[in-house]
Amino acid sequence: MSTSLDDRLALRELVENWAVWRDAADWERFATVWHPTDGWMSATWFQGPAPTSSR
Repeated sequence: MSTSLDDRLALRELVENWAVWRDAADWERFATVWHPTDGWMSATWFQGPAPTSSR
């Protein structure tokens, strides 16, 4: 598989996990989709530093 395709598949998996884990309130796994030191979340219901630990 090409690097470009690998990157696209990895990005798709990341976005899908973000949505599934958010909707399931699986905050421990949800926190893993963010950069550990400077992730930023922008949504209609929240804008700010990305979650870094379980709630």
